[in-house]
Amino acid sequence: MSSPHSSQTSQLYAYVDETGDLGARPGKASRYFGMAGILLDEKGAGEAREFIENLKDEFNVPDWKNFSWKEHVRKHERRKYISQRMGELENIQVIYVFTDKDRLNGEYVNERARLYNYVAGEMLKSLCWAAREWNREAPLSIRYSHVKNLDHNGATKPYFEKYILPNLSEILPLDIKWVDARNFKESDLADLFAGCLYAAINQDEYGNREGAYLRNVWPLVNKSEPCETSEEKSRTPLGFTPLPEYNVVDEFDWFVDIVRNRF
Repeated sequence: MSSPHSSQTSQLYAYVDETGDLGARPGKASRYFGMAGILLDEKGAGEAREFIENLKDEFNVPDWKNFSWKEHVRKHERRKYISQRMGELENIQVIYVFTDKDRLNGEYVNERARLYNYVAGEMLKSLCWAAREWNREAPLSIRYSHVKNLDHNGATKPYFEKYILPNLSEILPLDIKWVDARNFKESDLADLFAGCLYAAINQDEYGNREGAYLRNVWPLVNKSEPCETSEEKSRTPLGFTPLPEYNVVDEFDWFVDIVRNRF
C-alpha cells in the first residue's frame, strides 16, 4: 500500500492527550475514557506549533498560557470554526482510542492504572502501526501527557514492556515519555483533537452528542490504513479504535455519517 503522506521523513513524533476521566463513581465519573494522538513529522511538528500560536494570537490568549479546548473553545461556533481549520492541517495524522467504561469488568474501572494502561496500550499499538505505514525506517518518539496521581514509569511503562512492545518488535518506538503537557504546543493540539472526540461520544445536559467537530477533523483520521469490520463491511481507519468492542459506536448517529456513508 502506498503511503498516504506526501513525503518521507527521518523522524516521527507523537503527542497523546486524554479525554474523560479514570473515575468509577456513578453520576460523577465520565462514561468514556479516551485518548487522541497526533502523529507528525518534523514539518508537521512545526505546523502544529504555528497553528497553536496563531490561535493564541487570534483569541488573545497569552503566550505563557496553554490553548485549551475546555477553557478557550467552549462555544459551538468557535468549536466548529477551529475544528474546520484543524481538518485542513497537513503532515499530521490523528489516532483515536476510547472505551465505554460501562462495558468493562470491575477491575478495569476500579483500578485507575489498569484502565489507563488498557487505553494507552491500544494507543501505543495504533501509533506504531501508523508510523510503520508512514515510514517504517523513521524513528518514532512518543510523548504522553502526564496524568496526575499516576505512576507512569512504575505502572504503565512495565505494562508496555511486558504486554505491548514484545508484539511490536519490528516497529518499536525510539522512546516513550510522559511529559508535562504545558510545555508542548503539540500537546495543546492533541488536546483540541481530544475535545472533538469528547463532544462526539458524551451526552450534554439534554442528552445530545455533537459529532460535527469530529466530522471536520476526520480527514486526518482517515489517513490511516482502513480495516473491515464484521458489521456491514465498513472500511474504518485503524486510527479509530472503540473499546472493548467495536459496536460501542452503534449508538452514535454521527458514526453513520462519517464511516458507513464514507463522509
